[in-house]
Amino acid sequence: MNLGSEEDIHAFIDDEVRGYLDLVEEEILRHVGSGSELDAIASYLIRSGGKRIRPALLIVAFKAVGGDDVSRVVPISAAIEFIHTASLIHDDINDEAELRRGIPTTNRKFGHIKALVAGDYLFVKAFEIGGMYPPEVIQMIADACSDLAAGEVLQNDHRYHVHMGRDVYEEIIRRKTAALIRGSLKVGAWLGGGTEDEVNALVEFGDLIGTVFQITDDILDVRGEVGKTGKPRGSDIREGQITALAIRALQVLEGNDRDELMRILASHRQSEEEVARAIALIEASGSVDDAYAYAEDYAERCFAALHRLPESEYRDRLELAVETIMQRAY
Repeated sequence: MNLGSEEDIHAFIDDEVRGYLDLVEEEILRHVGSGSELDAIASYLIRSGGKRIRPALLIVAFKAVGGDDVSRVVPISAAIEFIHTASLIHDDINDEAELRRGIPTTNRKFGHIKALVAGDYLFVKAFEIGGMYPPEVIQMIADACSDLAAGEVLQNDHRYHVHMGRDVYEEIIRRKTAALIRGSLKVGAWLGGGTEDEVNALVEFGDLIGTVFQITDDILDVRGEVGKTGKPRGSDIREGQITALAIRALQVLEGNDRDELMRILASHRQSEEEVARAIALIEASGSVDDAYAYAEDYAERCFAALHRLPESEYRDRLELAVETIMQRAY
């Protein structure tokens, strides 16, 4: 259960934020641009076209609460991207995934051992940068990493578990998918001098937008195209991930259809025909429309959280991020 392609949600990144991200890019290359083999492996996925969504959210949060000197948050923004990339590398190893952003995964290209070491190396680089900041910031990042780890364990424990409910699904999102989004926004707001309520509003927003992102990603796993998502349709089914759509389909399907879907989702080895059949059953159940409504509810809650911030172009940018995430699934 990972965030899918971020190629189509970067509309909230305007020319100003893009200029700040150029500085983040320079910071990234300063730390993993030596030309060594380890740097090359560690930066392979970083250089593959990710849109730096988390650094962008950190910077926009910083500005939304009145932060002025963006150079203060450029290094920690790079650190966040290192942690995000490391988590993706480790996820792909665990899932034995072959594609990420439309290219071979790090483990596929360099092997599991080198990929694992490269992920660890990026975590080290992130905390090397973190040492430049106050203890409060380091703790925020550590909390996000702890949630990432706990979320990975929780998700792995529930792979192929066809009786998983929405409560566990949402807890996996909160701990894993939303962790770095929440952490990025919290760090940006805190370093920007936000009030306690503003920081809390952006933390809440992080959990909510992470959930919107994951639900729309679940929809794209059923209805998306590899050119848009960077991964084949039905990847969650192959990896044993029980999504919002699968949970709903198992609630509403009956008889042989429900039994067949349950058998396919619980199987550790499905044929391509079985994956296609599972997708067809999920679509026939009306679960896609239900997932749209589910995501829309969380989107409205995102807007409510943002309205606790002062009006500004940066608050508008965050609202646009929610709108574009919703549009990606239509």
